[in-house]
Amino acid sequence: MNKMLILSLLINLFLSVDFVMAQRKKPADLLIIGGTIVTMDQQKKIIENGGIAIRNGEIVDIGQANLIMREYNGRKIINANKKVIIPGLINTHTHIPMVLFRGIADDMDLQEWLTKYIFPAEAKNVNENFVRIGTRLGLAELVKGGVTTYCDMYYFEDAIADETAKAGVRAVLGETLIDFPAPDNKNFEQAIKYTENFIKKWKGHNLITPAVAPHAPYTVSKEHLILARQLSDKFDVPLVIHLAEAETETEFIKKNHEGLRPVEYVAKIGFFNKKTIAAHVIQISPEEIQILKKYDVGIAHNPQSNMKLAAGIAPIPLMLKENLRVGLGTDGAASNNDL
Repeated sequence: MNKMLILSLLINLFLSVDFVMAQRKKPADLLIIGGTIVTMDQQKKIIENGGIAIRNGEIVDIGQANLIMREYNGRKIINANKKVIIPGLINTHTHIPMVLFRGIADDMDLQEWLTKYIFPAEAKNVNENFVRIGTRLGLAELVKGGVTTYCDMYYFEDAIADETAKAGVRAVLGETLIDFPAPDNKNFEQAIKYTENFIKKWKGHNLITPAVAPHAPYTVSKEHLILARQLSDKFDVPLVIHLAEAETETEFIKKNHEGLRPVEYVAKIGFFNKKTIAAHVIQISPEEIQILKKYDVGIAHNPQSNMKLAAGIAPIPLMLKENLRVGLGTDGAASNNDL
């Protein structure tokens, strides 16, 4: 009888100690334990058998798995043994609802693809419901591929923002401004007003960063490019544009703007600001690289799309040598086939 009493007391003691230790641990919503962590900090540190503690949607601690387990009490624990844990990937340029146009136009260059197939298909098919369905499908594809942040420019961008926020994905989102009737706005004036309302609605959101997104210097007039820049400055939001994407663009700009190349032209009219993100930037000279450097323009490099549309190869090594900020993008799935 005494032995049973002593055993019972010991069990209770151990349980009490465990309870006290658990109470002393810091709370965490999620612990990821046992994987190889690629931190991407300044030292590019890699932690074998690492652990991550997450609370209220934020990473609160990273370290060795045993230390994280000792320090935190997780409501949920993921065993990441034999897996690599990396920061979420970033897709710096896409048109997410265009997953619904995947495969409709292959084996042609940019201008034929755009003017004979994509613009007509968009005019005929794109509405808010199309954009919502395409965004949901695109988001599933992004997340499955490890992408947690993306930069988009398309139509009905408010619907894209709504679906993206619901999915818990981060995004820089810009309503496309273009000088001909679009699926959601029939003229530039309507589009710029839509964009201003869109910015007012979403600015300050914890996941969505609204942006101003004039399509390209060959589809948006000088006056309208300047208005787009002014709107970006007014609300301190990113300015997103396709730039120097193909030889046909270069020829058009040179013919219509005193022999200037695309980067030279938009710089001369005062378009660039410190929040500009330029997509593609393929057909550029060494002098234009210096202009991009001067204005600290972010470059969204889309190698697969550039190859598929025979647009050329961007001089990325030269850009990196000049310390330009370069990120990888996919472009829309219609010109890439994946996100």
